[in-house]
Amino acid sequence: MKSLFTTLFFLALVFPILMHGQSTKDQINKIVSNYVEADGPGMAVLATESGKVIYEHVFGLSNVSTRSMLNTNTVFRIGSITKQFTAMAILKLFQEQKLSLNDPINHYLPIQNPDKTITIQQLLNHTSGLGNQSDIPDFNATDFETINYPDNALEMILNASLRFPPGQDYYYSNLGYILLGKIIEVVSNMRYEDYLRTSFFIPLNMQHTGFEYLDFREPVCTGYTRHQAKYVEADPINMKIPFAAGGMVSSLSDLALWNEAVMTGSVIPLPLLSIIKEPHQLPNGNSTGYSTGWQIGMLQGLKTIKHDGIVNGFTSMMIYIPEKELFIAAFTNSDSNRDIELPTSKIGAALMNRSFPEQEIDLTKDELDHFQGIYQNKGSEVRIALHDNALMYFTKGGDKIKLIPTAHNLFLLAGSLNQLKFNFEDTLANFTHLSLDGETTWQFTQPMEGYVTKAIDIPALDNYVGKYQVPGQFVFEVVRIEDKLFGQVGGDKKELICYDTDKFCGKNIDALVDFVRDSAGEVTAVELTLGMKISADKVE
Repeated sequence: MKSLFTTLFFLALVFPILMHGQSTKDQINKIVSNYVEADGPGMAVLATESGKVIYEHVFGLSNVSTRSMLNTNTVFRIGSITKQFTAMAILKLFQEQKLSLNDPINHYLPIQNPDKTITIQQLLNHTSGLGNQSDIPDFNATDFETINYPDNALEMILNASLRFPPGQDYYYSNLGYILLGKIIEVVSNMRYEDYLRTSFFIPLNMQHTGFEYLDFREPVCTGYTRHQAKYVEADPINMKIPFAAGGMVSSLSDLALWNEAVMTGSVIPLPLLSIIKEPHQLPNGNSTGYSTGWQIGMLQGLKTIKHDGIVNGFTSMMIYIPEKELFIAAFTNSDSNRDIELPTSKIGAALMNRSFPEQEIDLTKDELDHFQGIYQNKGSEVRIALHDNALMYFTKGGDKIKLIPTAHNLFLLAGSLNQLKFNFEDTLANFTHLSLDGETTWQFTQPMEGYVTKAIDIPALDNYVGKYQVPGQFVFEVVRIEDKLFGQVGGDKKELICYDTDKFCGKNIDALVDFVRDSAGEVTAVELTLGMKISADKVE
């Protein structure tokens, strides 16, 4: 009897936990299944807590033709997650007193321009002023097939024009991390790839990590892109070119080993680790959101240390939440769904039992009206206005995003995990923008009126159809498709909705289109407001 009672008591305690775990797994499986197709390239997901695996699953195929499956040891190209390894190599050399983060890079590289006083630290946090390969004329047309890359491109990179004086602003720069790879070679007197292998991969038993162009034994899964509704193999790329900025391959299991080693002080001492946990501050006080090889963000109120990677045929994402010692990584062998941070963040929230609200609640037009207005933060401005019975969020002249109410003062920006939380003071509302990159508070500055769609029949719509010439610039064409009106410049077509006589606004973009009639009542011109007002005469 006692034994039966004890068993029942134990099950009463444990059963809800088991059910919760199963529910969470089902929730994650559902999240991922919305991003991959069962018979297409897939997604592999791994999560650990305090270094122990708490979730792992694979969806989709490693190779669509052979129907081979992915697994958590499958090797992927990880793109810019490589920057973590490059940054840790620099910090390891710094800890060994072989370089200083404040050293000008001309101590190590043959830079000729004395005005380019770039430091190693500025390369690490993307404040050097350097851009990317696309900023260098003819870079992609140059042959870098030899094993001497980046040596044969070094002069070109060092002579590239700067976007701003070093240290004064932020611009994500792959060129900067390519230079860091070369500095590692100069200081260590080893090839960059060999330094990472002997310093990190071998000691940490990362058997599925390396550089595929250096006789890497592990096969890399096939990368795909979507073309005309079908998956095709992605365009080939010489992985020597991304080098220390994005040239690595790895597996989920190895990346989990790496993250645990870094965060527990096995790669560099814990006191030095603080350098990667805070974003760099610019001289004007603004945060860059980037530290040293890692991006700094927020997930459901908790700080995250993260990075993504995109390279031909592959996307990757890793997120670490220090407060929970929770690590989540997701790899895909398709570059068509580039916003891999979205599902990875949803998975992290589910594992913390802090899932994002998805259920829309009903608010009346009067309730929604309270949130309309123009809001500002440090000189930037956003607008919130009612369109019929939905709130739209947009910048002046920008795209409109629907705000989905999930609570009486909480809205989700459609298609994202960004949330707006409103706080009312008297009759004015301020809001906090909760994004995956952090929090910002926006102050109400002035009211704003929205639009109510006015029904209009097809014969009336046809009065507006035609071509309107903006003097010396472009032709604005108005076309009708069935019972809808569209404004078009070149191939860019936007739907227009009528809200008053001869007055239209963009359904999904902040644009006003006011048609002008002559004394006979014929439409002869249009006034466009797209951030600024432009007049155009009807020419056809």
